Amino acid sequence: MSESAPAVLTIRGMRPTDWRLISDAWQRSYRNSPWAGVVPNHLWAGLMLEMQDGLLARGADCAVIVDESRPDLIVGFICTERVAGLEQPVLHYLYVKRDFRGVGIAGDLLRSVYPEDSRVTVTHLTQRGANALKRHRIRMTFAPEIVRRKGS
Repeated sequence: MSESAPAVLTIRGMRPTDWRLISDAWQRSYRNSPWAGVVPNHLWAGLMLEMQDGLLARGADCAVIVDESRPDLIVGFICTERVAGLEQPVLHYLYVKRDFRGVGIAGDLLRSVYPEDSRVTVTHLTQRGANALKRHRIRMTFAPEIVRRKGS
């Protein structure tokens, strides 16, 4: 972490004003993932925003981790969704801001939703996300098709 004093971090639910930052960070960080597929650059933002808004509309939930001294400074987030027939919530995305990586924030976000040694279904994957799941002994199944289902 690049801060001079250690930050006191807190996980809270997403506020409506957080969504733009979450959406932008998700789009930018996922763009170069080998699991993102081949989407032309001129279509990327529109397709991602449609997908993200659709997830929220059907009940996906995002939580953010913030510095208590600067509660509007989002240093990471996790987006999940309860899906009928699956025991654990689906993990749509896990993100930690570059300056705050390597200090356990991804683990804090994961533990806020999933117990260690659990199994999770993932719809958007990055190498950092896969590594965080492995570090916390969370087994995953990659199932991007869940994003396209209708309703909850």
